[in-house]
Amino acid sequence: MILVLSRLPQKSNVNQQNTLPPENIMGAIRAQIRYVRYSKAAHVVIVRAGLFAICGSSLLSLLPLLAKQELGLDSMGFGLLLGSFGMGAIISGIGILPKLRHRTSVESLITGSIGLLAIVIFTMGYGQDFGILCIVMGIGGVAYTTILSSLYTIGMKSAPKWIGARVLAVYLLILNGGFAVGSVVWGTISIIFGIPITMAVSSFALAATTVIFRKRYKTTIVNDLDFSPAGSDYWSLPHQLSDNPPKSDGQALITIEYRIDPNITHEFVKAMRELGHALKSEGLAYWEIFQDPLDTSHYIEIRIAETWTEHMRQHERITKNIQFMEDKIRALVKDGTPPIVSHYIAKG
Repeated sequence: MILVLSRLPQKSNVNQQNTLPPENIMGAIRAQIRYVRYSKAAHVVIVRAGLFAICGSSLLSLLPLLAKQELGLDSMGFGLLLGSFGMGAIISGIGILPKLRHRTSVESLITGSIGLLAIVIFTMGYGQDFGILCIVMGIGGVAYTTILSSLYTIGMKSAPKWIGARVLAVYLLILNGGFAVGSVVWGTISIIFGIPITMAVSSFALAATTVIFRKRYKTTIVNDLDFSPAGSDYWSLPHQLSDNPPKSDGQALITIEYRIDPNITHEFVKAMRELGHALKSEGLAYWEIFQDPLDTSHYIEIRIAETWTEHMRQHERITKNIQFMEDKIRALVKDGTPPIVSHYIAKG
């Protein structure tokens, strides 16, 4: 893999206008953790992948014991069951998924596949006919592939390009970690209660996750976000800062003053909190909104970046999602008064 990647042609036209130094490894990791912590879209991917992996891992983790102890099969029989699962995965990837994606939503696709997989797991725990079980395993392969590919697609859509690979890395970590944890959990339960009961509990637990997802972690959250780059003239700096950028390793402080009609305070603060979470997920080290106790129409938004360079990165990475939120807030500003933006550099 490393050899193949090293031989890929380099794209010389990427980031030709980017004069900023590359991120250091620790800064990149902090940005990754910050994004995963504050991004609602990332939460959807991580929670759904984690619960699916833990609850659905019983099928493959217990299959060797199921084949040997419950069905009395030899290695050939186990290989046919596993091969049926793989064949179902191939059929799903080549023939089923390409057609279904154009006819149904990702949410319906995942929910339906989880329900189908729950039925497969339950059937495998109590079925005895080898031929039928091979067919059931094939259906399980279809469901598994559909769920994993759909979650991967959501993961790709849940973050801007600059941090997309890092979010997918977390998704894969949670997914594979969930399979490991689930295997331990279901293996322990099977020792106490037996494999059929364990498979039944696993199937019900997997089906129950669809209720949790429906309430809080629906994939439609991702569809409401636009991570494409905002216009090049958006978030423009004063000419003095653009022509002579500060050379400092200290933190960058950005203050934005607003004048808001007190009657819409709740709506304004709610919109600002939503913006704050989005900004922190996309790189800010600190964000808060403050109100003047003597003048309730006067607010100050505080944004702090780790360095001026990091603040400049945010200018380059600004997305239409942030632009939409800020435009919504500016529509609430009193009498159309434009917010007052100021920049400061830490000295020490």
